[in-house]
Amino acid sequence: MSSEAQTSAEYIHHHLQNLTYGHTANGSWGVAHSAEEAKEMGFWALNLDTFIMSFLLGAIFLIIFRRVAKNIVAGTPGSLQNFCEWAIEFVDNSVRVHSSSPYLYQDSYCCLVS
Repeated sequence: MSSEAQTSAEYIHHHLQNLTYGHTANGSWGVAHSAEEAKEMGFWALNLDTFIMSFLLGAIFLIIFRRVAKNIVAGTPGSLQNFCEWAIEFVDNSVRVHSSSPYLYQDSYCCLVS
């Protein structure tokens, strides 16, 4: 931690920047330590915090939906199965409403069903 005193605005600004990994100005790969270093990394820099959270949420989604798919009930569904069916219907209806192409709807429906 820095020995310099920070104002509250500086502290918030420091902690709002993403943890960015990319090609640094000296030619090596590493994590940016300031917003200027992250900007110098350019377009191909990877925001690690966003990447990690996306991966974790995707893994949780897949685990939950797989569990529901293995224990599916045709009669009265449980609350988790009901939620999963609601999520699939939500995506299905969103694609159906916003698609002007019949191919878009068919492709998205095939992804949900398969």
